[in-house]
Amino acid sequence: MSKPPEAVIEVISLRDGKASIEHQIDIHVLDLVDVANNTDISLREVLEGLRYVMDFRLKGSRQPNLEPELMRRLCEGLMLNMGHTEGVLLRKRTTEEADMAFSLFGEFLEEVEEFRTIVSTKQISDLRHSLKIHYRCQPSSTLSQKQSAVSIIHLLTTSFAHLADWRDLVKESEQDDMERLLASPIAKEVISAEKSGRVMQPSAPLLPPPALYFDRSVPKLMKMFPSSDPERGLPSEAVPALLERYGLNKLPDPPKPSVWRMLWTQLTDFMVLILLAASIVTGAEQDFKGMAVLLVVIVLNTAIGFTQEWKASRALDALMRLGVPQAQVIRDGKAQHIDSSLLVPGDIVILDEGESVPADLRLIEVAQLEAVEAVLTGESLPVLKSIEAIKVRSRKLPLGDCRGNAFMTTVIARGRAKGLVVRTGADTEIGRISTAISAGANSKMRTPIQRKLSRLGKYLVLLAIVLCVLVVVIGIAWKNPIREMVNVGLTLAVSVIPEGLVAVVTVTMALGVRRMAAR
Repeated sequence: MSKPPEAVIEVISLRDGKASIEHQIDIHVLDLVDVANNTDISLREVLEGLRYVMDFRLKGSRQPNLEPELMRRLCEGLMLNMGHTEGVLLRKRTTEEADMAFSLFGEFLEEVEEFRTIVSTKQISDLRHSLKIHYRCQPSSTLSQKQSAVSIIHLLTTSFAHLADWRDLVKESEQDDMERLLASPIAKEVISAEKSGRVMQPSAPLLPPPALYFDRSVPKLMKMFPSSDPERGLPSEAVPALLERYGLNKLPDPPKPSVWRMLWTQLTDFMVLILLAASIVTGAEQDFKGMAVLLVVIVLNTAIGFTQEWKASRALDALMRLGVPQAQVIRDGKAQHIDSSLLVPGDIVILDEGESVPADLRLIEVAQLEAVEAVLTGESLPVLKSIEAIKVRSRKLPLGDCRGNAFMTTVIARGRAKGLVVRTGADTEIGRISTAISAGANSKMRTPIQRKLSRLGKYLVLLAIVLCVLVVVIGIAWKNPIREMVNVGLTLAVSVIPEGLVAVVTVTMALGVRRMAAR
């Protein structure tokens, strides 16, 4: 007997939904395990992605069972990250990201049968070490931490016979705190809610995390932004809450260059310090001409280095102030121009030929659209865009392959399009570059040539000291006057220092930068 068409469609829909959920979880799990070695994404972003999958796709759904191997990897990833702590001694507590992972562990335990099966195979000692319940049941713990601790303890003790005694899951010295918590009204409310099947609603509206969503089809993408419509856009009343959640669509402010700091950096360079020491020694020997030459070299090097660093800071400032002042959006069913800083994820942006893209977009309609992405990729040729989803087992798709996205500050070379805003401000690709540049400008990281020059300077100092001592010792052994031999040794040591090296390197780098800028 054949199934009615409605039943066949429902089965196919469930299978597609299962594959889609597993694909999304798989991407997040890969990032969850690799987040410590991946600077492109933070642990919070990965957990927010998993949170969205749980709340939007899994919780209360009728999806088929999920792949056991995927659930095993997810369980290990969450256990790896939900015990992270910060602070010391009495101020030691779990991090916000650890609490997010802890909460997700409990919800997957409740919602997914395969996840429960994997947890049942874990050693009690491993669970106790990863859960760190004792940090979440103390009087100083937050209400959310206490509720999550009670919920997970209740789930574990009622789901698995070998975990029936909650004391096995809590550090022995902290069991009194847990016992008091389990007897409190907080625990009674949580357990009562679980027994009655009530789902505790999130305090804030469910909003998708910033991402490119190149792997989502347009219909699925629009379902993630229920307030938005391809034809009517966002309603004005939805914008304030979205602005509060995602922030303004502005790039981070560039670091303010300090003149004195730039001068200090130039003067405290290791090779410059060597030249200063050499000039002092030369002056002590009353060789004032040599001392003057060294000081002139130091002043010239400092002036050239300061000038180049100042120009670089101005260029950095210009780069980090890249932005698009106006954007054409659809709101309340009408096309209108607004300040691009007021764009939020969910806005529908209209792109025309010659315009700059005001935020990171997932394209939903295109007409022969080509974009120049040289500012991000260095590729001067326009890239042809489409709305097709790209199914890959990673979120690390090269920018040039993101055919379904348009990126902030890139330019439309041809065609028209509509795009859904998916990332704004510091979350955009250019925003991440700006943030990285800011971090680099504020850090003490040095270029490879600076590190090599510093190493060369140390070798030269060591060589000068060895030669000076050797010459003085040999001279004294040959019955020469001590004062005369010390002067000879110091002179030889100073002669080892290449006075012109610093100036030559600085000038060469300055000329190289100028040629690169000209090209």
